[in-house]
Amino acid sequence: MASVHAEPMSFDAAQLRLADKSGTLRAARLNREARELEAEATRSLSLPQVNATVAYSKLERDYEVDVAPITGALNQAVGAIGGATGVKLPALPATLDYKYKNEGVRPILGFNWPLFTGGKISATQDLAAARTAEAGAEVRHTEEALTTQLVKYYYGLQLAEHAVAVRSAVLDALTQHLHQAERFEKTGLIARADRLHAQVAYDEAKRNLFKAQDDRALAQIALNRMLAATQDVVPSSPLFVRSAPVEPIETWTQHGLAAHPGLALLDAKRQQTAQLETIARSALLPEVFAFGTYQLNKEVLTPVEPDWIVGVGVRFTLFDRLDRSSMIAASQRQSAGVVAYTEQARDDIATLIEKRWRELEQARQRYLLLESSIALAKENVQLRERGFGEGLSTSLDLVDARLSLSRAEIDRAQAARDYVVALAELLEASGQSERFTEYAAHADIRIERPNPAAGRQP
Repeated sequence: MASVHAEPMSFDAAQLRLADKSGTLRAARLNREARELEAEATRSLSLPQVNATVAYSKLERDYEVDVAPITGALNQAVGAIGGATGVKLPALPATLDYKYKNEGVRPILGFNWPLFTGGKISATQDLAAARTAEAGAEVRHTEEALTTQLVKYYYGLQLAEHAVAVRSAVLDALTQHLHQAERFEKTGLIARADRLHAQVAYDEAKRNLFKAQDDRALAQIALNRMLAATQDVVPSSPLFVRSAPVEPIETWTQHGLAAHPGLALLDAKRQQTAQLETIARSALLPEVFAFGTYQLNKEVLTPVEPDWIVGVGVRFTLFDRLDRSSMIAASQRQSAGVVAYTEQARDDIATLIEKRWRELEQARQRYLLLESSIALAKENVQLRERGFGEGLSTSLDLVDARLSLSRAEIDRAQAARDYVVALAELLEASGQSERFTEYAAHADIRIERPNPAAGRQP
């Protein structure tokens, strides 16, 4: 039984709470945010990449300089002077040895700017956008599936409460009937078999009430846990039925084939395979890029090193360990597979929409047709009660009349619950789950929630 501390919660409020508490939906939204950030990260791929590098270097090299052409003439002149003066002077060497040393920190700025990549950059950006669209479709698909599940739990609890209320009323009536039968047996108005039949019917009604109460408790637990509620959720939005049929199947099918999140997800998959094929084809084309470097510390440069370099380069892969033609063919097969799957999905969605539409119509008609059954069952109960009191009807007749009424009342509540579930499933199949509250607001038949006191423990 619902907690006395719980407050009534409308379906709209339950839907908002589910959107805030559902771990499944939160995970789908986080995945979408991650994909959006990935797409944001690819927007600057066509800009130059600038690097700052700091390195420490130490180098040493021995040089040998040939000075023979110079020292040879000088040696001849020195020899002539020595011969004239009688002083022997040393000869100059034919080579000079020189040791070059360089040591220090090298801060370098560099850039690399892709000018042509064969479409790889734009395809990568479009691929990230398609993955974002796929994640968005998954979020919408999750939202619609959760809405349908919430409808089942929210209105399933109300069906369980109706069953408890009906079973409780049956038990109350059969309790009075049993007491009356016991008095009639004592006065000899009815046979012992009639009194025993009243006892059996009472015991069965008691068992049915216990089962209905257990079903309600399970339905309450399921709804509480789905909404992450610490106390019992009390549904305040009643079961409903629209006496008029909804739009024809063709309208629902047309909308479903245009707005179903599953088709949007497949379209995003198709776009991804197309971009993957473009990326695979770009591997067959050359890459053109601009590059440059600038040395910030010129003191550590060797005599032959420039201060800066700029240029344009072309890179062409002559041989790749990965078979590029096979990658292109694989992307084409994936794209064809997505197209084939999309065609099948469209057929499946159309079939599902028709199935859900017919289930909705069946539930509507069943609810309306049960009105006459309930009216007849109520009239029959009144007749059997008067007849039993006057000795014209047996206990079996009265019990059967009451059970027939209870079955009709439960069947009608079940039909209303089937109607709202079928409506939610039809809206989900056509990609319109957000319109559930709109249909609920325009319903002309409402089945109010039973009195919370109904179904007390017998």
